[in-house]
Amino acid sequence: MILGIGTDLVDRRRVKNLLSRQDEKAVKRLMTPLETHYYKKNLEGGFAKTWAGKEAIVKALGGMQNLTWHDFEIRHHDRSAPTVFLSPKVLALLEQKSPFLLDSGTFHVHISFSDEPPYVLAFCVLEGR
Repeated sequence: MILGIGTDLVDRRRVKNLLSRQDEKAVKRLMTPLETHYYKKNLEGGFAKTWAGKEAIVKALGGMQNLTWHDFEIRHHDRSAPTVFLSPKVLALLEQKSPFLLDSGTFHVHISFSDEPPYVLAFCVLEGR
């Protein structure tokens, strides 16, 4: 059952401007250590993807609701689709919002990215099973 969908479009030029002014501050605020590792390999494209992805996830969740950017992590893989890790705090929130699901805590986040410079598009589907 689809619990939420979200999409976000990020302009890499905006990211480049942001990173030129406050690189470390922006990276630490938005990214987990694993996401930071991906960013350092892909620079502004990696930051733009992570930012768009996290915004799409927030929209699928229905808002931040006392969450931080570190409560969910996008894990990029070389030869397969990216995956999303949800913290226990996010899982508890989802269980509150979805008490009708038979298997408590069975959630999956699908995320997809599209690059068309200067834009990065992220699309997220939150599924309860």
